[in-house]
Amino acid sequence: MVALLFSACGDGGEEENGDNNNNNNNSNNNNDNNDNSSNNENNTLTISGEQVYLLDWDEDTYVTTYTPFTGNRTVYSYYTDWTVNTYPRVYYNNGGGGSITNGKLSFSIGKPIYLEDIDKLLDRNIRYAWTDVRASDTSVKCSELYLSTNANNYYDGSLGKVDYNGSVSGNNCTGNEREVGFIYVDKDVTITGKGRTEPYNYTDPDTGYTENWTEKTNDINLSLKAGWNTVYSREESSGTFIGTWPDYTNITGTETVSITLENPASTKWVLWEFN
Repeated sequence: MVALLFSACGDGGEEENGDNNNNNNNSNNNNDNNDNSSNNENNTLTISGEQVYLLDWDEDTYVTTYTPFTGNRTVYSYYTDWTVNTYPRVYYNNGGGGSITNGKLSFSIGKPIYLEDIDKLLDRNIRYAWTDVRASDTSVKCSELYLSTNANNYYDGSLGKVDYNGSVSGNNCTGNEREVGFIYVDKDVTITGKGRTEPYNYTDPDTGYTENWTEKTNDINLSLKAGWNTVYSREESSGTFIGTWPDYTNITGTETVSITLENPASTKWVLWEFN
């Protein structure tokens, strides 16, 4: 199955100052309203007073519930070298700072401490599901925004800006996984890639359970400006199953993934804490 891309990072709205507008590619926005988000004159990304939620997914009904978080946390940004496959993974502070106060998130970051070659980001997030992926300038350095309330373990306490929802009616199901991420680039760069359509088929040898999906990725054309940019990944799926949800025996469906430069108002900041 195609995974969503980039780090998933609103009532207050990210600040928008200066001339760099990141809503350049909105042809497939499903009529979502966009929050304002871009780098300002100092290449600083500022999140101001946005409500944080706790997310619950009901496996039986396929329905998600967002409950407002009311607590207080310190928020950190982190970098990790994804090419190093060691556990526990090592995380490094990547600059900036902020907090959740009475459930509202505020965070500000300028130029990140750790930057990587843009080809590394494309290898990790794009090239496995798109073809002919290119950066107009391969000398560009970049960084993704990862936020967490945990100073020692990014995943336990991670924050993401998402919109997950689904439904089941009769023997039909739909699911939408939408994520907003923030990417810093040190120079203007355009990322392009051609989408593809491929089958995904799985059969459990013990139970006979089967999945048959048609997976499609749409072409991408992302014009990133020097500083912080907002990237929106959208995965939409629909299927028909045999049996009773969620204990069905066969499912057949389609899945489509798009990436644009948007920050829809429908996405919410979600906090995942496991301990």
